[in-house]
Amino acid sequence: HIGKLCGYLLQELPWVAWRPDKEDMKQVYDWLMMPIATVESHLARIIISHMNWELGLLPTHLHISTAIKIVQATVRHNPDTGVANSSMVTMTNLALVSITSLASAQTQFANWAWETISRLHLHMMDRGLVESR
Repeated sequence: HIGKLCGYLLQELPWVAWRPDKEDMKQVYDWLMMPIATVESHLARIIISHMNWELGLLPTHLHISTAIKIVQATVRHNPDTGVANSSMVTMTNLALVSITSLASAQTQFANWAWETISRLHLHMMDRGLVESR
């Protein structure tokens, strides 16, 4: 089935050169909100993971909106864990995964979310002088 194999094709595209517009990112965000096991959710994670998040290459608003959408998707896919205790749950899951090397789809998604958000430039010190005023 080509749907499951298209992830391999997407991984090889030059995402670091991509400068998405609002409609492009809306599509990626919509896919991210779909159930974790869907091909679309997997493709959204591949795209976001392969984008070039280095400082200054993509606009700050894209970093911020992507972080918000990732958090929203994480909460949607893990309804039992609220935002307040999700970091503790995630850290516990990371520890368990490192010991057992087995992780549920929700745990894998949460781990991906934390790793991806850590790559985004969200702090005011990451912004230029004009933008930070």
